Amino acid sequence: MESLNRVIEIAESLEQKSIAERLRAIEERAQNPSAQLILPLIGEFSAGKTSLINALTDSKVLEIASLPTTATLYQIIFGAPENKAIALSAEGEEVELQLDALKNDELKKYPTVTLFDTSTKVPKDIIFVDTPGLSSPDPKHREVLTSILPRVDAILLTVDANQAVTRSLIDFVKSMRLAEKPIYLILNKIDTKSPSELQDLKRGIARDVDLPIDSLVCASAYTNNISELQQLLTKIQAEKTQIIAKVDALRTKELVGELRSFIAEVLRSSSSPQELKEAVRAQERELERLQSNIRQLLERVEEKLSDKVDETQSSLRTQLWSSLNGILSKKGISYNEEIKAKVINVKTILLQNFTRQVATTIREVNASNRDIRVQLPSAETIDLSQLGELANTIQMEDFDSVGHGWDKAIGWATVGLASVAGVATLAATGGLAALGIGGATGAAGAAGVAVEAGQAAVMASTAVKTTKMMRMINVMSKAGSFVQKGHQIASVVSSAAEKERNFIEGLVGKATEFFSKPRREAAVENFLDAQILPNFEADLRNYLSESLRLIGERMNAEAATLVGEKREALSQLQAQQEQAQAKYEAEIKAIKEKDQYLATFSC
Repeated sequence: MESLNRVIEIAESLEQKSIAERLRAIEERAQNPSAQLILPLIGEFSAGKTSLINALTDSKVLEIASLPTTATLYQIIFGAPENKAIALSAEGEEVELQLDALKNDELKKYPTVTLFDTSTKVPKDIIFVDTPGLSSPDPKHREVLTSILPRVDAILLTVDANQAVTRSLIDFVKSMRLAEKPIYLILNKIDTKSPSELQDLKRGIARDVDLPIDSLVCASAYTNNISELQQLLTKIQAEKTQIIAKVDALRTKELVGELRSFIAEVLRSSSSPQELKEAVRAQERELERLQSNIRQLLERVEEKLSDKVDETQSSLRTQLWSSLNGILSKKGISYNEEIKAKVINVKTILLQNFTRQVATTIREVNASNRDIRVQLPSAETIDLSQLGELANTIQMEDFDSVGHGWDKAIGWATVGLASVAGVATLAATGGLAALGIGGATGAAGAAGVAVEAGQAAVMASTAVKTTKMMRMINVMSKAGSFVQKGHQIASVVSSAAEKERNFIEGLVGKATEFFSKPRREAAVENFLDAQILPNFEADLRNYLSESLRLIGERMNAEAATLVGEKREALSQLQAQQEQAQAKYEAEIKAIKEKDQYLATFSC
């Protein structure tokens, strides 16, 4: 500990404040007997990580998703007085959640959710982190996973016994330098294997997996076979001090390396005042170089994401096309309100995903381009939460009337046809004579009505029998003249007529859909192509520009701080050297003056 204090003093004396702060955090953790170990469960999607955690908790509330759904990190703290969940928003606000509300789709706005659980199956000094699966297609999932890794103390590799250890999992562990930390492998879902198959699998892992695995244990959440895992966690708890010491030693070594690089630069430059001046100017050039690399990095990111704009637009159109047509096919709702809500929801999700892709792409481009690599913490731990609220302004069309103009007209036709069906039924049974329709016209009037009723019966019969839409429409157009008479006899429609009424109403409903659907689809297509998509493209490009501007500002500010600290230290050294040189020259001058005085002195 004394040596670490000395390193902190050196960092502070060299004005390397950021390094000193990180070293001080390591010192404080080493002195804390209650320090907790952070252990993430890392594995492919569907390896059973969440199921294992539920098997170890009392609350058992984490959702086991059949598909990758959310990028929320779940931290589980064991041995708590009560079961509860606290969510942390992107703005740092804590919100207590109902345990039955821990559904992935409902927690998208919370980057982190901490579950406090009363279970004692896991030592209370161990914090579990349930991470997104490596095979998830959502770039936000990989972004969240990589963001937690610098803070973890050991790794719980969770592997499906039916898949063994994938190459992508091994490559990820190596690329993220996780092999420098303790690695424990959990072979999950062993209930699907016989004892002999399990032994073969273990031997294969020991032979083929080129990772420094400290321990391998077997488990099955399905059969609650977690005894080996619990024994491993007890062992980890017993070795907590050593694990923390090992991990903190790695972190300290990295920081000491940064300090030594700076000291070497100072020593190279301190042999003369001129070289120190050059070193100060070199820091200015270093800042310019970093700023140039940042510009090139962001330009390449913007170029790489240009195609994503078109892909995201296409996704928006595909999702909204079916959704909006579905809304317009409903009846008795406010179409404008539902359509606006749907557009805002889909647009918001796609914009959020696009913004996350920006952060992920920055890291990928920075890691793969050594010529412009920006070695700044902000280039690896990118946070775009400062972006403003997503734009929800939408210019709506009047969808409350689009495609529904036929409803009333065809509704009247339905009444007419149903009435005609009643006339036809009465005519077939002699019911018209009983009604005495015709009044003063006598037999001639009744005969005329009978003729009309006969025609109506033929038409109604045709309407009932036809299954082709256009023939039904022809019947509807001819039936209009009988609407009034149909109303006069509606009160005596027989049960047979009622059946025909239902059949006709069904056909009319199909007619309504037949005439309305093309108008709806045309309205939706115009709404998407003329308004939503052009505005959405502008939003995407604005968000790309704004996110790149934010991360550029953050990187440049960080570069200025880091370079500024070095430049300040060199400038102070230069000032001290110049002051010493001035003092030396003053002393030489005084000696010379004394010599001159002595030279002219006479007795």
